Amino acid sequence: MISDDELSQLPVDPELAFVQFEKILRTRVQQEEQDAEQGQYNADPYRLEYMNKVFAAAKVYGIDALADLCVPKLDRYSIAEQYQQFQHDVDHVTIQIRIRSAQSDRQGSVGLDDTARAKIHHFIEKIREAIRQSELPDDKRDALYDKLNKFATEVDKGRTALQAGMAVYIAVCDAIGQGFKKLEPARKFIDSIGALLGRAKEGEDRADHRLPPPAERKRLEPPPKRQIPKSQPETIVDDDIPF
Repeated sequence: MISDDELSQLPVDPELAFVQFEKILRTRVQQEEQDAEQGQYNADPYRLEYMNKVFAAAKVYGIDALADLCVPKLDRYSIAEQYQQFQHDVDHVTIQIRIRSAQSDRQGSVGLDDTARAKIHHFIEKIREAIRQSELPDDKRDALYDKLNKFATEVDKGRTALQAGMAVYIAVCDAIGQGFKKLEPARKFIDSIGALLGRAKEGEDRADHRLPPPAERKRLEPPPKRQIPKSQPETIVDDDIPF
């Protein structure tokens, strides 16, 4: 349901790795459910495999909030109800992780308006032209183009990762430092991009400082406990019939 190659590409952060792991498995079991519906066979073995592996991953990645997950045994009865409850409990924890991650990503990214995006794309084209006119070897040129293309993609996202711009800056400055002087014109365009990103980030930081400070990071909250309905007291029937 998940390959060793996919496992090796999961994030280093344990919580984010668990979220990605669960997402991959859920997508696979959903496909199996669709195939089972069309082929008129039981998808419960795949649901059980999903639950078993997600529970194991929660242990490995130390997701203590899911320590009470319950994996049912596969028997002649349907496990659909347990499967739905299992996913519900997992969702309760993974959404907490995703929200925390989004808050963290905000610190390393910046939102750009249309004017800033247009200016940055203009400077990116100028940098491409400088690369074309430089004497860079093909491998270095291709590597620089790759970083530049990734940065251009980031600029068009809702939030631009500052690391992508830094990767271009470092690569260009490194090439110039190695003696490729014809790439020198690209430096001023990178400086202009850095100034745009810096002003946008500074504006965001000022706005964020006006907000109350974030609360201390708390542990992940486990899913709500399921309430088991209490059994009604047995009614005692009196055999004596009054006259």
